[in-house]
Amino acid sequence: MWSKFAALAKSFGPMIMAAVLSTVPGGAVLGPLVGDAIVDVETLMGSGTGAAKKAAVLATVSDAVTAINTAKGTVVIDPVAAAAQVSTGIDLTIGVLNDIKTAQGTAA
Repeated sequence: MWSKFAALAKSFGPMIMAAVLSTVPGGAVLGPLVGDAIVDVETLMGSGTGAAKKAAVLATVSDAVTAINTAKGTVVIDPVAAAAQVSTGIDLTIGVLNDIKTAQGTAA
C-alpha cells in the first residue's frame, strides 16, 4: 500500500517543502531531498514509530545542510532554521498522506 502513496509523497512533498523552506535563505534546494528522504525512510523503517522516522529524515537533512555549508565554505543554509521548517514540512506532508489514506479508507 505504501508504494501507492510514495508516488504522491514524491509529487507533492517537494512542493510543500519548497513552500515552508521559502523562509530559509537557500533552503528551497532541500525540497526534493526531503521528499525522497520521507519515501526512503518509510520504505526502510515502515514499522518504526513516526517519531523515529521523522528523526531519520531530519538527520538526512542535517547532513545535507552540513555538506552544502562545508562545500561553500560559509553558512549558506541556517541549519537551525532549516530543521525547524523541515519539521513543519514533514508534518504537513505526512498529514496530507494520512488524509488521503483516510479518504480512501486505508488509514494506518
